[in-house]
Amino acid sequence: MVPEPGERWGILGGSFDPVHLGHTNLAGQVKEHAKLNGVLFVPSYNHPFKPTPAASFDERVEMLQLAIEPHDSFVVSDIERARNLSGFTLDMVQMVKKQFEDVSFYFIIGEDNVRDLIRWHRPEELVAEIPFLVGNRPPHEALSLPEELPADRIVMIPIEMIDISSTEIRKRIKMGESVADLVTPEVYDYIVGKGLYR
Repeated sequence: MVPEPGERWGILGGSFDPVHLGHTNLAGQVKEHAKLNGVLFVPSYNHPFKPTPAASFDERVEMLQLAIEPHDSFVVSDIERARNLSGFTLDMVQMVKKQFEDVSFYFIIGEDNVRDLIRWHRPEELVAEIPFLVGNRPPHEALSLPEELPADRIVMIPIEMIDISSTEIRKRIKMGESVADLVTPEVYDYIVGKGLYR
């Protein structure tokens, strides 16, 4: 399945180091609420301002493929590596829109990322390029948007959040703790089999 002209798709970008249930929950609930045809998961390849992921790009892609397997409308894109993109979200979004013309795209983030949005690369241009769908816990009043960004391009989606972070997962694995409740069984088996994050 790929985005087709006339469809509405979400983009969920990130390191996915590793992908966890919080990612698929966010994508699934926002897709349902916003009536999207599908969600494109785009793992980062170059990492401006961020540490290099512990898992390789191929390993992160393989974990994503395992995690989204039950979801027919979820797709993994390796466009960041295929086009050797800068790692900035704006460049990725522009390239995805070129690749899939006449598709309406929306960028999906969790509420924890909204306050940092103004510090992203060229945020005003990014929000003009693609509207944002923000998965957050009601009430929306608890979430303040950056004043510099147009509120009509940032839409709140009420969802039941699963509070998990990839950082927490890596820490728990390093400490010898199980993360079986934080990722799909297939991703868990992959992490254990590869000895990742130890």
